[in-house]
Amino acid sequence: MINWYYGLADCHGVESFVLTNSNTVLSLFLDDEEFSSEKDAKFALCLRAHANQQRHAVVYMVLLEDVDSAKVDEAIADNRLADALTIIKTKAKDVKLGTWMTTLSAAAKNWDMIPNPALDPYHTS
Repeated sequence: MINWYYGLADCHGVESFVLTNSNTVLSLFLDDEEFSSEKDAKFALCLRAHANQQRHAVVYMVLLEDVDSAKVDEAIADNRLADALTIIKTKAKDVKLGTWMTTLSAAAKNWDMIPNPALDPYHTS
């Protein structure tokens, strides 16, 4: 099976990775309040990305097969956040980038540069 996931990623890797409920089939079973809370969560990620521009933070939405999302979940559970992002970037069937308070070209440039901890001006180890 294949599903959409969204989250926040930056120069250190994946910060969040969430299965999305946004499709027309599920909309038949979920009320507007449930969709509203998901929309609010995505908006909060955009705010967080904007507040962490120095780490090249990007809000993403990706289409992944279940086998690949399981690999991402495993990497996150092992705290291999950069590896999780690399899996997402190499296995995604489609990628959409958040553009609230940024441009698509800026988001795409950041997406292409991460993961890379050396980009964090406050990272010392």
